Amino acid sequence: MMEVVFSESAGGALAVALGKGKPIGGVSAYIGMTKEEQKQWEEKERHNWDPAELLPGSRDDQMVLPLMLSVGDIDEQRPGPKRREALRRLFAVYPEEGDKAAETMVETARHTLGILLSRAGQGERIRLYYSDQSDEACGAWWLMNQLTEAGLANAAVTAVKLPPFWQTPAGDILEPTAWGEVPPHQWGHLARQGQTWKSDLIRHLSEQWQQRKRENAPLRAVINGSLISVPDTLYDPLIRQAIEEQAPVFRQAAVIGQVFMRSHGCMGDAWIAMRMEEMIRRGELSAVTIPASGDPTYHRLLRKI
Repeated sequence: MMEVVFSESAGGALAVALGKGKPIGGVSAYIGMTKEEQKQWEEKERHNWDPAELLPGSRDDQMVLPLMLSVGDIDEQRPGPKRREALRRLFAVYPEEGDKAAETMVETARHTLGILLSRAGQGERIRLYYSDQSDEACGAWWLMNQLTEAGLANAAVTAVKLPPFWQTPAGDILEPTAWGEVPPHQWGHLARQGQTWKSDLIRHLSEQWQQRKRENAPLRAVINGSLISVPDTLYDPLIRQAIEEQAPVFRQAAVIGQVFMRSHGCMGDAWIAMRMEEMIRRGELSAVTIPASGDPTYHRLLRKI
């Protein structure tokens, strides 16, 4: 069975889950922990892994498609120049690696998609993990369109939607907003909650994605359970609220962190930084400092105007 996720962070967690709890490369790191904290963390991990339901399969079954389809132009059938440009704009906040990251992400996704469609065409099952986080919802709908357009609407698809909260065997209450936040020892348990998506539903979701493509808005979001096209100003009130709470001169990174937390991860740092750049262009803010070489562009001070 192929295991499909829609972000690199989810791919990392899934890789550990498929590795039966063994970190990739076999190396454990406890950055910033004392020996006592490391011991406590390991004990809690044992409490979680001992009763964990393990995912079958291997890391070769992992399919990562991190295309961030909630943002930018989606009017192309396969990941190509338009997706590359959308990612390049997002990754512009990382000046030294943004272009290369966008290129690599698109090419890797095209390759992975080709493998997925080939294996699905041979009858292999697909299990996808999604949530109400916009990129994951977009990824799931988009993949149903890919299957339908490839004549594979009858493919065996199981979809696992992230629940809003649950309690682990160790007593922790988890409330993740996306699969990248789910501990690896919880994936097997959650995978059992997957639902079969039959061909009629796959075609329906494919048509929903086609509608989003026709609208081709700058942004897509899950609102009241529905994936819809929205204006790029959707989250601006949250950003402005966070700015109003700052001193006249403030750290842009601090605002981005606040907005990310308040939006429950609905938008990443790159999108928030892009919107703040638009506010600078409109004369609402001005830059006081410039970031150090190699730093993200939002590692600077801004001034309210």
